[in-house]
Amino acid sequence: MEHKLIELHVAQLEKAWKKVKTCSFHDKRLQEHVALLDRLFNGIKEKVNNGIDLSKIEVYKRFIDFTFINIEFIDSSTLNLIPYEIIRCLESVLKEWLPDFEKYIIVTALRQNVYSYSISLASSLEAVYKAIEEEFKIVFPCRLIQLNIPKFLSRDYLANVVLYHEIGHFIDNQYKISKTIVKGILATKKYDKYKDYLPAIEYIGKLSDSEVEQMMLNHTMEYFADIFASQYIGDSSGNFLNYIAKDAPYSFTHPATKMRFQIVCDFMEKKENSIISALQTASTSISKNDLQLRNSTLSPDDFLNLIPVEVNSDSELHSLFVLGWEIWFNKIKEIHDVNQIAIPLENNKLYLIINSLIEKSIGNYIVKENWTYATKKS
Repeated sequence: MEHKLIELHVAQLEKAWKKVKTCSFHDKRLQEHVALLDRLFNGIKEKVNNGIDLSKIEVYKRFIDFTFINIEFIDSSTLNLIPYEIIRCLESVLKEWLPDFEKYIIVTALRQNVYSYSISLASSLEAVYKAIEEEFKIVFPCRLIQLNIPKFLSRDYLANVVLYHEIGHFIDNQYKISKTIVKGILATKKYDKYKDYLPAIEYIGKLSDSEVEQMMLNHTMEYFADIFASQYIGDSSGNFLNYIAKDAPYSFTHPATKMRFQIVCDFMEKKENSIISALQTASTSISKNDLQLRNSTLSPDDFLNLIPVEVNSDSELHSLFVLGWEIWFNKIKEIHDVNQIAIPLENNKLYLIINSLIEKSIGNYIVKENWTYATKKS
């Protein structure tokens, strides 16, 4: 029976794989990743159809599940679906923080839920990659950073500032910054200086040590990701968070929204507090990279005149999101005045205009960048 079930699993995989393997992708590395997955699929199919040993069925089930996971994310990363402009911005973040940034490919999965922003970490599958290499002699040189994005907001450049927060989680996981901080607090027992930010400290002696540690870790990770994002997009992500989770108290997984927003404000205003200091010190020590403001100030004039901004650096690229939110919050009247629009535009029109201007600004920068690179090569 188990042999017939895994044969069914392979048949299901073949149906899905036929749909994906012929797609085109924006990234040459992803195209190569797909070619390796094709080799893996054919290897799995051959072994299963020839009758694998019963003891290997669970191992091969993991290989099939691994391939399905890749299909799930690659399927939404084709040329006509992937929101490449926001991906380009996030790639520049990886380049700043990871010496081996070229090893990581950002892919997307489009979800139905409008709040379904999250990240799946490539490192969680390392054991499977190793087992594939041992079984099939297939080596995947790259790892996928899998971002979940709401399908209906995939090109919403105001809401998608949240993705900077998600990349922050990835960087934190790579360097174990939050984990190092929490281990240090628990080892030194210097609880008083952190109790305002880490409510899990109140539960020491009331919950198990592992539960307290996990709650402290959860909250510290959220603070890190919030601060990490604000380096690039200011408090833009916090504004959106404050709306969708306004007045939310702390939970086991997240700090209170008010506290998260305050931490970001303190960081941007360069105010000292113990949790920011701990994150800055640990980041510098472990990643050799400082938590610091990394965007630039852009003039709103072009956007007010309804034309794309000419972007000249990656720091200005990130600043487009800050500018977009600034226009939406404070400068709608100026758009009407500058363009002599007598009858005010509806909010949905303004929303589309701002998103279009951000997208075109990023797109023009990418074209200019590619042209410069091609000219230098020739």
